[in-house]
Amino acid sequence: MDRDRLGEVLRIVANGLRPFVEAEMRRVHGEGWEKVARSGLPPHMASTGTDLSFFLAVINAFWSSVFRSKLSFVDRSYTTELRDFRNRWAHQEQIPPADIDRAIDTARRLLR
Repeated sequence: MDRDRLGEVLRIVANGLRPFVEAEMRRVHGEGWEKVARSGLPPHMASTGTDLSFFLAVINAFWSSVFRSKLSFVDRSYTTELRDFRNRWAHQEQIPPADIDRAIDTARRLLR
């Protein structure tokens, strides 16, 4: 049940980040932003263009040139923390309920 709850939160974060990441990348790199984004990521990340791991990786890879002016350093740490939670969830690792609560709180903070 907690895993399902975390999965739903991760989907909400992906849906929430998508328009923001697309708009900011488009603002700096134009309509070809997706090609630029994929070229700045490792091959295994570049093929997943619509999931949370992709959006978090793009924020990290293009932090200095795109996102630093829009997100705080605390926000960046939230993206790193959520990437860890997403990976643990995706790889079926056991995640204690307290950590799931923390992931949900971190997601809420980032989306604000």
